Amino acid sequence: MKKPRSFGRRSFLVGLGGSALAIPMLSSLSETHAQSPSTRKFISYRITNGHFGQQWYPQDDAVAAAGGLRRLGENVIGMRLRDLPGDVSTLLHAGFDPYRDKISVLRHLDRLNHANHNAYTGLLGWGKDRYPEDPSRMAPSIDQIMAEHVFMGESIPLNLTFSWGARRPSCSFTIGPSGPVAVPGLRAEEAFQQLFADSSLEPSVVDRRRGHTRSVVDHVLPHYQAVRSNRRLSADDRYKLDQHIEHMHAVSMRLGTRRVACVAPDAPAGLSRSGETVTAMSRELVDIGIAALRCGLTSIVNFYIDPDVLFTEEHHGIAGGHHGASHGASAAAVESIKNAHLWHMDNVLRLISELDATETDTGTLLDDSALLVHNEIGNQAGRDNTPGSYDLNHQCYDAQVLVAGSCAGMFQQGQYLDFRSGFERGRWTRHVGTAYNRLDISMLLAMGCQPEHWEVDGIPGYGDLRGDKWNRTPLDQVVIGDLRAGLPGLMA
Repeated sequence: MKKPRSFGRRSFLVGLGGSALAIPMLSSLSETHAQSPSTRKFISYRITNGHFGQQWYPQDDAVAAAGGLRRLGENVIGMRLRDLPGDVSTLLHAGFDPYRDKISVLRHLDRLNHANHNAYTGLLGWGKDRYPEDPSRMAPSIDQIMAEHVFMGESIPLNLTFSWGARRPSCSFTIGPSGPVAVPGLRAEEAFQQLFADSSLEPSVVDRRRGHTRSVVDHVLPHYQAVRSNRRLSADDRYKLDQHIEHMHAVSMRLGTRRVACVAPDAPAGLSRSGETVTAMSRELVDIGIAALRCGLTSIVNFYIDPDVLFTEEHHGIAGGHHGASHGASAAAVESIKNAHLWHMDNVLRLISELDATETDTGTLLDDSALLVHNEIGNQAGRDNTPGSYDLNHQCYDAQVLVAGSCAGMFQQGQYLDFRSGFERGRWTRHVGTAYNRLDISMLLAMGCQPEHWEVDGIPGYGDLRGDKWNRTPLDQVVIGDLRAGLPGLMA
């Protein structure tokens, strides 16, 4: 990252004047869509081993009591979460009530290939080993696309991981000659050392690390100086220009008066992984991610937290590990899956509450962000999602998705959105959904990316839209809508 040059007050004002020449009218700054994409944040939180729709989605009787789902657009029906009586769902409990207007629950988003464990990440539009003829030309995961095209490489994804084993998994993929290459995740101790251990986060250090947010002055200064020094510029015009610069300076000072508090998190305690420590260790990871966002050390954070066999019945109410429970339909297995998800929801709720408690110039850090909660596998609840109905197919139909934060007004929040396409299947989940790829595109568009940033050879869509031999759904039933547009109902 380049260190910005030092400027005197006059030079600083002149530099701001250059940007004002490009955008002479700034009344739209008060509107959310005027926020620069580079100030938006993307956060993802991965859950493993699938979900049971009976636990995750609002119950049918609660939806009916609130007036039912209404048609909101092509292939989308929905309702406001605030209208639901009681909790949103078993997993989205009363703790989420203060944030009902800032989250949305999405359902009937279908991935197009055979799923199973670790076959998908939720951020990469390609299934495991399902690559085009020339895999080197694939688009990387959406976080990498954002890093390259929105932040111009100045803000790289921070991949934070906690796993039951020795590996360091992440959901972030670059593309090599043979296809996707996973970026290793950082454990809490490693992330803390890289981000916070070398300083006490004095303001000068924070400003240096935030330097890319001010580097626009470097770009506009020479142009403006050339304009102002032009001999043909009249004294009257020079006076008007100086007045405009002073106005721009006042605006910039107003926008910069509120700095997000940058406080280093506590150093990780160096705990050994066990059933007794798994909650504390995951909390360390979440707190590091929150602090990195608050301090402007990154704009992209991905969490991959998979305790699996570290979960115990004694400490977490999970018998046989998270993965083991995902292959059973006994009362104990179903209860274990619920408790594993409740544990993850504690982390998600902490993320939401801390981001929303952090004020920025445009609202809160949550308002500026897109937080995507996703799962490697889809709904295992069976065709009709009724109590006692479990399929355990490990397909990725009806994926588990929660979106929090409006991403600076790019998303309409506070909704329960159902993207069923109108077709039905003979098994798995009854209703055919909309291709999950459309969700990835929604995230990319909200963050400020354009189709040319992810498309190959100008073909609309992101990732694999072909399906494979395990997919029993005709592609024209699920690959629907404008493949260069975000999901209807979600996009503002």
